[in-house]
Amino acid sequence: EHTATLLQNGKVLIIGSSNTAELYDQNTGTFSLTGNPVFPIYGASTNLLPNGKVVVFGGWDINLWQATSSVELYDQNTGTFSLTGNMNYARTFPTSTLLSNGKILIAGGIDPSTGIVLNSAEIYDPVTNSFSLTGSMNYARYYYTATLLQNNKVLVAGGYDANGSALQSAELYDPNAISNSAPVVGSISAPTAPVQVNSSITANATFTDVDTADTHTAVWDWGDGTTSTGTVTETNGSGSVSNTQPIHQQEFIQ
Repeated sequence: EHTATLLQNGKVLIIGSSNTAELYDQNTGTFSLTGNPVFPIYGASTNLLPNGKVVVFGGWDINLWQATSSVELYDQNTGTFSLTGNMNYARTFPTSTLLSNGKILIAGGIDPSTGIVLNSAEIYDPVTNSFSLTGSMNYARYYYTATLLQNNKVLVAGGYDANGSALQSAELYDPNAISNSAPVVGSISAPTAPVQVNSSITANATFTDVDTADTHTAVWDWGDGTTSTGTVTETNGSGSVSNTQPIHQQEFIQ
């Protein structure tokens, strides 16, 4: 199973079933080889990004004979593939849908080596090159269709289950729905060296939230019995919080 992606220059990138990729030129009606994918795969899913690159999600690694979680980028300007990260799950025959916010919904798929079919879904942010889990599908499925609707929801339909039986069910993914999942705190940075009394320190933290429509507040505990409200900067489910605290005595940040 191969993929075919229309590039911004009008050519079509074809990947799959071997360790080669080709370009189809509709003006000349000819095919030509381009750079090889990092891994020989089939059953992947591809999307054209706004920057003109093509992102390749998962697939079946022919050499290792297993599903892969690897993600590659194809640069049409250089004709080369490069690794860019890994999904949370290895997936063959998933779908990947470019959302209106510029992020990509990756869902479902199968690991043929185990027969496990996935109902999990995750969001790829090409700006931060990061993956975060989002709500799961009601039914595990692979080899199905996913379509972005005009209301920005994604219609998921059909496919096959773990028994190889065709599914007639359909469901909707709402990127703005709130699942009340707690945000996940990432890195926290603050001075670790001694700080002079009557000076101030600034602490920063990052976070992500699968509920991309959520807004957040933050409170810093400075370890001396005082707290203060942090300044939150966020967009589409990821952000940071910072605050500055005067130091009047020996304090410990918690």
